[in-house]
Amino acid sequence: MWENVHSQKVPVGLSIGYGLTSFPDVVMNNGGVSNFFTSRIGYTGSTDFELGVSFNLYDVYLESAQEKAIVSNLQLILKFYF
Repeated sequence: MWENVHSQKVPVGLSIGYGLTSFPDVVMNNGGVSNFFTSRIGYTGSTDFELGVSFNLYDVYLESAQEKAIVSNLQLILKFYF
């Protein structure tokens, strides 16, 4: 059944990460911490351009609301090198 299907190899990279910071400009209060998670998937088959999608998620304590807020960010990455 699958003998006639030609396999295609596409170079794709995946990265995931975690960070913890107490930097006041990020945490938005003194003495607090913020967690952040990041993930990215992208095409790795070229040295001339970069193509990918990145998703970031972090929590930050909002002094005005007296609680932590969850912030998410989805980015399309397209870079050309010349």
